[in-house]
Formats: sequence, C-alpha cells, structure tokens
Amino acid sequence: MRYINSFLTLTLCHAPVWVMSVPRRIPEIVGYWPEFLILAIDRPATINCEADGWPPPTKSWYKERVELSNTSRITVFGNGSLGFQSVELDDSGKYVCVAGNSLGVRGSLPINVTVACWYSAQRLINHCSFSSLNNV
Repeated sequence: MRYINSFLTLTLCHAPVWVMSVPRRIPEIVGYWPEFLILAIDRPATINCEADGWPPPTKSWYKERVELSNTSRITVFGNGSLGFQSVELDDSGKYVCVAGNSLGVRGSLPINVTVACWYSAQRLINHCSFSSLNNV
C-alpha cells in the first residue's frame, strides 16, 4: 500500500513474521564424565560440567550431598565448571553436577575425586597427613 500526500510519501510493508518454537527439554548432562579423578595437592584444578536442555539449565555442584558455594578457594563458574584455586586433601570425595530448568532437575553420575600428594619429601611432610602417606 502506498499513501501519497503533498508533504510525505509513506510506504507500508507487510512482511511475514516467522516464529520458531524450540522444543522444551529437561536438562541432560552431556560429554565425557570420569568415574574417578585424581587432583594434585596445592595445584589449581577445574572439573567441567556440560548440560543440554531448554530453557538453558543452570548448574550447581554437590560434594557428599552438600551444595557447594563460592569461597576464596573454590568457585562454581556460570558455565557450570567447578574451579579449585589450590587443591587440598579435604577436597577428596564424591562430586555431582546438577543441572536444572523449569522442567526439572538431573544430576550427573558421581565423580570420585582423590587428592594426590607430590612425591617430593618436603611436600609430603608439609602437606600430607601420615595416614595418606601409606596410600602414596
């Protein structure tokens, strides 16, 4: 349609509008998932968690069924990764990544994390308990 007057020419367009519908899906943990993981004491470490779903899921981490929150040493990143600034012996345990959206929640299989001591005598004495030395 075209309207014309002495001061202004205005053209109105009627374009089709396409609306795409994305199927809603409960979250699912995807990618490689180790059953056992060994982290080195006093070193930084990251455990990744990838999840698929729509709406996009939020991710959280649990250790021994207790939800982890950010501390000066541990960070739960927005992308779902769990970061350790410096791994400690107390970080050993079972970890689970949980992804959730408005449709539901799903957890990963547990990762059994073991913290390994360095093989330097200085490090063993300073950072490993004597009970853990028997396992090295």
